[in-house]
Amino acid sequence: MADHAATRALLQRLRFTIAASTTIVNDQGIDSLAELEILSDEDAEGLCKVVRRPGGSVPNPNAGGIGQPPTIPAAGENVSMMAEANLKLCGYFLRHQKRIGRTADYVAVTLDAVRQMKDLKESEKDHVDPTVVPDIDLKDMTTTLESVEEYIRGHLGVKKVPLSYGIRKDATVTPEADDPSTNYTILAEEMIARAPIEGATADSWCDTFAQDNIKIWNLLSTIFRGTEIWTYLKPFQRARDGRGAYLNAWDHYLGPDHVDNMASRAERTLETTSYAGEKRRWNFEKFVSMHKKQHTVLENLTEQGYSGIDDRSKVRHLLAGIKTKELDAVKSQILSSAELRSDFDGCVSLYKTFIEQAAPNNPTFNISDTRTEKVGGSNKWNRSNQGKKHNNKRGRDDDDEDMEVEDRYYNSREYKKLKPPQREALRKLREKREAAGSGKPRGDSKKFAALSSKVADMDRNISLLVKAASKVTFDDPEDGESDSDEENKKQKSNRGNQALTRKKR
Repeated sequence: MADHAATRALLQRLRFTIAASTTIVNDQGIDSLAELEILSDEDAEGLCKVVRRPGGSVPNPNAGGIGQPPTIPAAGENVSMMAEANLKLCGYFLRHQKRIGRTADYVAVTLDAVRQMKDLKESEKDHVDPTVVPDIDLKDMTTTLESVEEYIRGHLGVKKVPLSYGIRKDATVTPEADDPSTNYTILAEEMIARAPIEGATADSWCDTFAQDNIKIWNLLSTIFRGTEIWTYLKPFQRARDGRGAYLNAWDHYLGPDHVDNMASRAERTLETTSYAGEKRRWNFEKFVSMHKKQHTVLENLTEQGYSGIDDRSKVRHLLAGIKTKELDAVKSQILSSAELRSDFDGCVSLYKTFIEQAAPNNPTFNISDTRTEKVGGSNKWNRSNQGKKHNNKRGRDDDDEDMEVEDRYYNSREYKKLKPPQREALRKLREKREAAGSGKPRGDSKKFAALSSKVADMDRNISLLVKAASKVTFDDPEDGESDSDEENKKQKSNRGNQALTRKKR
C-alpha cells in the first residue's frame, strides 16, 4: 500500500535529499516497501541515474514575477554515492526479511539495520560451492550425517539460503513474536532456522523450496549412490525429494533403536581397546585417538536421546585400557587426585610426558614386556642405559630397531635376512629359553608342527626322485635315448664333412 510520506522519510534516512526523495516517490512511483523490495542493484543504479539527469520541466518557484515563466527546465537532483549504496542494501534487507519469514515495516528499516547486510551480501556474491564430497563411515553414522549436513549447508539455494534449511526436522517456522532475531548471533543460522519450507504463505517461496529440494537430492545422490545407504534414498528418486530422502536415512540410522546399538558399540570399543606399550603399529597416541573418537560418537548421540558419557567415565575407561605395569606410577597419581579423575585430557598429557621422559633418545623404546634381544647389550632394558649407545664391530648403533630380534621360529627365507649380530642374539635367546626349560619358541605350535611335517614330506620326495634318477643311463638308446636322438647326433657331427677331409695325392 502506497505511503508517500513514510517512503520519503525512509529515503531521507538513507541519505537522499528532500528533493531527490520527493522525485523518487512522486515522479518515479517508488512509494511503498514492496516497490523498494523488488529493486535489484541494477534497478537502483538506473533509478538514481534518472533522478540525477536533467530534463523536462518543473514549476517555477518564482512564477508570477515580472518576466518569470510558469515552468523552468529541470536541472536534476543531487544523489550521493552513499545514498545509492544504501538504496541497494535497503532492497536486499527487505528481501532478506522475507526469506527468513519476518515482516518488515518502515520502523524496522533503519540505516544501521540496512548496513548490517553488507557483509552477508558480499559473501553470497563471492560464494563458491564446495566440491570435496564427505567421507562415509557406516560405523559412525552420526558423524557421517553431520558431515553430509555441513556439505549441503555449503551450497546455496535459489534465494541464496544455505540448503541445509531444507533438511531441518521441523518444517514449520516459529512465529516472529516467539523467535526474535536476538536469538541468533549468525545471520546464516537464522536463515536456516526460519526459511519457509512446506506450506509457505508466499507462492514464490513454495516454488523456491521445490527447486532447492531437487538440488538437495542431487547432492545426496552424488554422496551415497553405490553405498548401502542408497537403499533408503532410492524410494525418493522419482520425485527428486531430497528432504524426504535425507530424513528417511536419518530415521533409519539415528532412530531410537539404532542409537542404542551405536552407543553399545562405542562403549564396547572403550572397554576392549587396550595399550601394552609402544609398538610399530600401535602406540599411545593411537590408543588415545581411539578413545576420543568413541567419546565423539557418544556425545553426538545426546541429541537423539542418549545420556552421553561423563568425564569420570572417560578417565575410568582410559585407566582400565592401560595394561602395562610400567605406567602404574602415573595411574596411582591420577587415582590420588580428584581433579585428574575427571580430566581426560589432563590424564593423557600426564601419560605422554612420562612416556617421552622414559626414552628421550630411543624412539624404539618399548615399555611393554616383550622377549627381545638388544644386539650388543643385555636382552633386558636397564634404565641406566638410557641415552647410551652400544656399537658393534661395524660401528652401527645397536639401539636401532632393525637390530632387534624376537625369539620365534624363522623359516629359511626369514633366517637368511637376519644379519650376523641378529643371528647371534637369536642363538642366545634360544639358549636361555632351553636353560629355563621352555622347549619351543614363541608362536603357534600347531602351525610349527604342520610346517615341520611338510618339510619332512618334501625331504622324502626329494630322496625318492634322486634314487630314481640314479638308475637312468644314456648309453643305450633303449634306456632313455631314442633313435631320433642318435640320428640328431650324427647330423650335428662334422666328422664326415668333405670340406674337412684331406684329399689324397
